[in-house]
Amino acid sequence: MRKLIVILNTMIARRQKWDPSRYALN
Repeated sequence: MRKLIVILNTMIARRQKWDPSRYALN
């Protein structure tokens, strides 16, 4: 579960480059 939080934090931190849709698919 910690990995999910880290990924979410990274996604929010780099929202400009990373799209939530791509992470959702993964």
